[in-house]
Amino acid sequence: MDVVPLDVAPHREIAVLYGTRPEAVRLAPVVNELRRRDGYAPVVIVTGRHRELLDRVNAQFGVVPDRDLGLSRRGPAHEDALVGTFRGFSEYLDERPADAVVVHGDTTTAFAGALVAHHRRIPLVHVGASHHTGGPRSPLPEDGDRAFVTAVAARHCAPTALAARRLRLENVAEALITVTGEASERVVDVIEGVFGAGPRGGKSAVLGSSALSH
Repeated sequence: MDVVPLDVAPHREIAVLYGTRPEAVRLAPVVNELRRRDGYAPVVIVTGRHRELLDRVNAQFGVVPDRDLGLSRRGPAHEDALVGTFRGFSEYLDERPADAVVVHGDTTTAFAGALVAHHRRIPLVHVGASHHTGGPRSPLPEDGDRAFVTAVAARHCAPTALAARRLRLENVAEALITVTGEASERVVDVIEGVFGAGPRGGKSAVLGSSALSH
């Protein structure tokens, strides 16, 4: 097998998907940290659900989205936002495949992004993992979304030790959990850990933490 020299090895494209202000506050610093590291090309896809607030946060961190799906919070209902995000993100990946997908929390955006990544067998990194407790509707309906993201994620960035404990109680393997707090550097360390020594898109990538299959 031919070995690609490190100095000409292709960058790994990391698709960072978000749509609300809280997601942007957590993920924009991750985008900038990825830019600072060799070998990674972050691409930012936003849904535009919190248009003015989202634009403000992106400007604050100097992040210019590579694709805006153009969904307005005042426009589509929850179901339409889910379908729009799924379709728009899928179309983006048709044009520009990614080596990993990063989402945050338990939002509709995170759920749709996780579903797309799972169907395409793209490793998913979940930031803000296991923020809530309880069943699919406790304490919030969004916990059902979070449970799915947890089930298909390749790596889990837990904000606290308590969140990490909750993940273990959900049978997530210890090796796939990292307590990152809010440190973007730690999150990028986790993203780097997704990849082995194989070439871009090779079999060394971790494809998920659960036994879910198509």
